Amino acid sequence: MAAPSLTEELTNTATALFEASFGPSDGCAVVFAPGRVNLIGEHTDYNGGFVMPLALGKKTVVVGRGSMVPREKAGSAGCRIISSAAPEVVSFKADQDLQPGKVEWANYIKGVVAAFRKDVPEGYELSFDAAIASNVPLGGGLSSSAALEVSMATLLEEITGVRVGGVDKALRCQWSDHNFMGIPCGIMDQFVSALAVAGTTLLVDCRTNAFETVPLDDSGVVFVVTNTGIRHRNASGAYGERVQQCKDAVEAIKKRHPEVEQLRDASLAWVLEVKDEVDEKVFKRARHVVSEDRRTLCCAMALRRKDYGIVGGCMTESHTSLRDDYEVSIKELDLLVSIAMGTDGVYGSRMTGGGFGGCTVTLVKAEAAEALMTKLREEYLAETGNACECVVTSPCDGAGVLVPLRRPLFKNTALRIAASVALVACAVSAVVAASRGRGSCGVRAHGHVA
Repeated sequence: MAAPSLTEELTNTATALFEASFGPSDGCAVVFAPGRVNLIGEHTDYNGGFVMPLALGKKTVVVGRGSMVPREKAGSAGCRIISSAAPEVVSFKADQDLQPGKVEWANYIKGVVAAFRKDVPEGYELSFDAAIASNVPLGGGLSSSAALEVSMATLLEEITGVRVGGVDKALRCQWSDHNFMGIPCGIMDQFVSALAVAGTTLLVDCRTNAFETVPLDDSGVVFVVTNTGIRHRNASGAYGERVQQCKDAVEAIKKRHPEVEQLRDASLAWVLEVKDEVDEKVFKRARHVVSEDRRTLCCAMALRRKDYGIVGGCMTESHTSLRDDYEVSIKELDLLVSIAMGTDGVYGSRMTGGGFGGCTVTLVKAEAAEALMTKLREEYLAETGNACECVVTSPCDGAGVLVPLRRPLFKNTALRIAASVALVACAVSAVVAASRGRGSCGVRAHGHVA
């Protein structure tokens, strides 16, 4: 008998947790969303720039069911959630007074619920139970929070019956980060978790939300993701500080070049013009962002040509810039990159994610991957006294439904009619959005939250 897949294991864990917490799981939906690794394009998303992530095989699975209940009957109804990583039920009301609470992980979900309240017909409230299991490392720079948000958004699509579309889903989850977590993040993490395509990486224009797939299906090369074991926190002041420094750089450049709205619009020459007018850190942050955008576009072109020497060079230059100009690397990340770059068969290596901990990603010949992982584990342990986790990854699909919700969504005619009207309105909005033309990546731009 074949061993269960990782997805099946997560589904079994979440199902058992649901039944232990809320009763029989008959009729439950099973949905998932993956974590991600960013090949290149770090700290460019909130500057309107370009990123190139792919979805990991590691994912978050949610087992749940729910409905929309009349407000006058919602007294005892509400939302109940539990996670295998924090096995205590968190309960809350999905009404207009929904606010962040003391349980931090639950705030990611509350924010997503708040973003979906507009899809609930007037006079009704969301009510659901959900159990969560995940193998995306927490604080590893692989977007465990985005996987949680997007998987929950996918469950809410099942409950409300409204399919909002991948871009809209990502934007709602980003809104949750901004408003319920206080994290001024860009769109990349939620975007790739919602929209990734197996066998490809996504080149995303974070200003227009246009994207195109770049094939990544050469069996001769693989990516190795290595976890330092050191957790990072985007909510710390260092992240917000860099967001503000980028804005300060834009204000300085804008005095000479009024057309600059974000660092994505600037050239390196224009950044150099203001070097003596801004704080040194502001200059360095701007230099990283502008050069990183160029590296990302160059990397995408090289990847299409399977020119892995250039791809690897772009990755390694990116790490140097993140270490020296953006100052978000740490010695453990630098050590892993150094070990990788001293290994035969490696094309390039860099930190991935927001920094201050987390993971590296390394492009290596497939035949050399095992030797690389052995070397990383042995030398990292010898140098730091701590173990690192290494995995070979390939691009996977974005969020989806494994088992649709089978419980009837609506118990009365009025609600069925109201939901049908909302569904038609959503479809019309999607058609209008799809007719707006093509984005700057050369592909059709998708709709977004109005």
